[in-house]
Amino acid sequence: MQARRLLSDPTMHQEYLRLKNLNEEKDRKLKELEENTKAVYFNSSSKKGKMLMAKCKTLQEENEKIGDLW
Repeated sequence: MQARRLLSDPTMHQEYLRLKNLNEEKDRKLKELEENTKAVYFNSSSKKGKMLMAKCKTLQEENEKIGDLW
C-alpha cells in the first residue's frame, strides 16, 4: 500500500522512472563491455577464430595478387 501511495506521487514516480532508466542503461553498458571483453580474448582454435583466420588468409592472398599486378 505504501509503495502504491509513493508511486502515485508525481515526484516519486519521476524519480522511480529515472532510476529505472539508469539501471537499464547500466545493464546495456555492462552487456556491451562483456561482449568487448570476449572479443579481446582471441582464440585461434575456436570456431570464430578459425573463421577469422581463414578470412585473413583469403584477404592476404588477394592483397598479394593485387600487389603482383603493380
